[in-house]
Amino acid sequence: MKIKAPAKTNLFLRVARKRDDGYHEIETIFVPLENLSDTVELTDSNDGKLSVTCSIPALSGPDNLCHKAAEAFAKSAKIRPAWKIHVIKRIPVAAGLGGGSSDAAGVLRLLQQKYPHKISEADILYMASKLGADVPFFLNPVPSIATGIGEKIKPLALKCWIPIVVVFPGFPVSAKWAYRNRIKSSSNVELKDIISALDKNDNRRLASLLRNDLAPALWKKFPLLSILKDGMLKAGALGVEVSGSGSSLLAVAKSAKSADRIVKEMDKRFENSVASYSCVTG
Repeated sequence: MKIKAPAKTNLFLRVARKRDDGYHEIETIFVPLENLSDTVELTDSNDGKLSVTCSIPALSGPDNLCHKAAEAFAKSAKIRPAWKIHVIKRIPVAAGLGGGSSDAAGVLRLLQQKYPHKISEADILYMASKLGADVPFFLNPVPSIATGIGEKIKPLALKCWIPIVVVFPGFPVSAKWAYRNRIKSSSNVELKDIISALDKNDNRRLASLLRNDLAPALWKKFPLLSILKDGMLKAGALGVEVSGSGSSLLAVAKSAKSADRIVKEMDKRFENSVASYSCVTG
């Protein structure tokens, strides 16, 4: 059994208060990036044990979130976790694109398919929320508004299509670092402003409204990001912002042709970067 685990980006990310459990309350718009995805494979193990391997060897083993997802499912379903899980990574790691969370959600969905009457959808959602703030979104990866710590999901019906380019700069940033070093944002853009631009099919306005409260600290700490942003704008991007907790950047393009041109230009100018284009629709 196998499943595609797509990346995500955030068109809007407002960070509110920090909770007693260490998580932050957020308000965000998640969109899936279908052209950038991992593959998660699940088979029965011959030795009756649970193992997780990855095309990036350093990500193999019990610390992988996929391992924790499988353990959680097995415990809830009261079955022995006798599975081999293999992840083929294409989504850059610690890039603000949700790869690890998407892989974990993929494991939950594969096990739900394998044991269709063992666990309810409500239990799957609860499990996902305990694994990580982004994991619930990836159970049903469609454009969505997320609140709480990211676990309260409301699908968003888009009336437009959005050509999005993401560029990974070649170095990781941990979400923990991004939240710990957050600088107060000066942006006064609100969620309703983004939704209005989406409703009007106005990608140019959308690009001008991109907000990420985690971004100021990253622009300050990593000068390369500003160089990449300048390159993306010169290549035709309408607007550029940090994706999630970084380090990747997202750009809204004028058209599919323009997005493709931005990807090619970034690949040519910055050999260590990884550029990808996806068209987001409702």
